[in-house]
Amino acid sequence: MNYYDPYYQDRINEQQEFSRQGRTFYFDLKRSGRFDALLSLPGVVNSWSKVFVSICEVSIVGGQVKPIMGSANLQVYNVVPQDDGTVNVRGFVDFNEPLNVRLSVLVM
Repeated sequence: MNYYDPYYQDRINEQQEFSRQGRTFYFDLKRSGRFDALLSLPGVVNSWSKVFVSICEVSIVGGQVKPIMGSANLQVYNVVPQDDGTVNVRGFVDFNEPLNVRLSVLVM
């Protein structure tokens, strides 16, 4: 028997839900402190999409932009997909000057 939280009104077939393939995207930004980013993914997301976002610092390594483990603490606070194909992301870069960061996005 499947368990659903009381607020979950749409009964989705569990097998169908787990068989879906996700799509990945990334956005490179330069930020410091608390930030709000509006990510544009038209035709990919709506308010019912499951969107997961991670953040990391990026730098040029061997002539390519690559993720690195820098000394700053980075956090993603809120991820809010919208019906207009955008995703609002609120996060924090704990550093006193803007850093190059990457938001990696998984949409299910």
